[in-house]
Amino acid sequence: MESNSKQPVSLRAVGAFALFGVTVFEKRTELKNWSLDELKETIAEYVAHFHKSIEEGTIDDFVNGLDDGNSSNDLKKAIYYIHEERYREALDAIGKEQKFNYINGCIDVKDSIRKFLLKQLGQA
Repeated sequence: MESNSKQPVSLRAVGAFALFGVTVFEKRTELKNWSLDELKETIAEYVAHFHKSIEEGTIDDFVNGLDDGNSSNDLKKAIYYIHEERYREALDAIGKEQKFNYINGCIDVKDSIRKFLLKQLGQA
């Protein structure tokens, strides 16, 4: 896409757009003494939580974390559902009329996704 050549590298690197994931764990910790033991304990807590999230988490946990009002969340949900081959849910997530303003030619990314999903569902 020629018009992307003037866009930020993060946009150009994937050809159309970039999506970031969701926050799995967020906690602010102040180390009182800045000791090595205190730091090790804090890091161990973060790693344990991350490990538990990976072991026990599902795609639905990530999708449910996308309800913070961010304008790209419906797009993220659709991408996650497509990855899981849950095409009906992806189509519901992407919406019917909305645009996302990432356009290739005259086709918005959401229009492209809708077209793909309808084809996968045998409705194209």
